[in-house]
Amino acid sequence: MQRPLLEVKDLAVDFIVSGQKIEAVKKISFSVFAQETVVIAGESGSGKTVSCLALTKLLPANAHIRCGEVLFRGRNLVSFSEQALQAIRGSKIAYCFQEPTSYLNPVYTIEEQIKEVLWFCQHIKGKQARNYAIHLLEQVKIKEPLRVLTSYPHQLSGGMNQRVFLAMGLAGRPELFIADEPTTALDVTIEQEILKLLMDLKKEYNFALLFITHNLAIARKIAQRVYIMHQGLIVEEKKTEELFSNPEHQHAKELIAAYEKIGKI
Repeated sequence: MQRPLLEVKDLAVDFIVSGQKIEAVKKISFSVFAQETVVIAGESGSGKTVSCLALTKLLPANAHIRCGEVLFRGRNLVSFSEQALQAIRGSKIAYCFQEPTSYLNPVYTIEEQIKEVLWFCQHIKGKQARNYAIHLLEQVKIKEPLRVLTSYPHQLSGGMNQRVFLAMGLAGRPELFIADEPTTALDVTIEQEILKLLMDLKKEYNFALLFITHNLAIARKIAQRVYIMHQGLIVEEKKTEELFSNPEHQHAKELIAAYEKIGKI
């Protein structure tokens, strides 16, 4: 039997706020197989983003993993040192977040930022790195890669910056690509373009995709399996069409009923 690329077991994450412990993620378990597309869906504040940041310990200083395992190709990332995790982030597991201008550095050009990833993940530098950066921008369907390469993030649109962020994710040739609400801040037309681009890139680069969203329309469109998350717990997991045709948990039923109602408006 095939083993999951990523297997999360009883992962719990707490925050300490004003001396009080807040349980943000409450012993969740989920898996992603190689080249699979999995969606974790749920309302804002359900713990989706915290769960995914915890996979490679990209948590704020006041958060900590209370218990659980994050097995990536059978190795528990929770036990990894910061130095060991640096070899995983980007080159094995890449992230793409919403509102990319919050993550792109405003004082460096796009070229400098992509080349930094290429050096860190693949030890490519100089002219080779520049040519590779141009290739990556072409891969994400940027029509003027040379202009974008020399631009700063504030000189580009939100949709263009999201494409740049995707290119930076591809730079390490990851096995798992985590996309956390990457289309939320975009208009509907650009959202559809980015979704199609992401799925095309998945097919070409053969990575597994873990997609985080509150939008069930996106989940239904792209996922092979869907996990529903609510109040720090995963309350249901099914193959996509089975979930939409036969939800069992009350919260999943309510989400799908709302999704279907909106679709009829």
